Amino acid sequence: MNPVALLVVIAVLGFIVVGVAAVLYGTVDRKPLSGTEFYTDRPPASFEEMVEQQKMAEALRPIMEMLYKEAFEHGYVYALRGEVRAPTAEERERWSYSLPPEASAPDLRAVA
Repeated sequence: MNPVALLVVIAVLGFIVVGVAAVLYGTVDRKPLSGTEFYTDRPPASFEEMVEQQKMAEALRPIMEMLYKEAFEHGYVYALRGEVRAPTAEERERWSYSLPPEASAPDLRAVA
């Protein structure tokens, strides 16, 4: 298996496991995410905690962009969405240097 594909599969499974665990243990409300809002049972303890979360998201963004781009180029993103197809030439051209529109949120939840 392609090493990049393996990384993408591991990342997606990790997101799924963490999400399921968070819901089961009650740390996250079952409300839908909207943009960059995070729905939790408690607000951040302090402004510093909120800033730390934002810094972490910004630090992870280039890595996620690289993984998403690599997966997109090989068609794995569509497989994760249940589609069996590779990106069209128009999609490759439009997204060659940026993430697809639905993945523009800083936390990149659209990847999964």
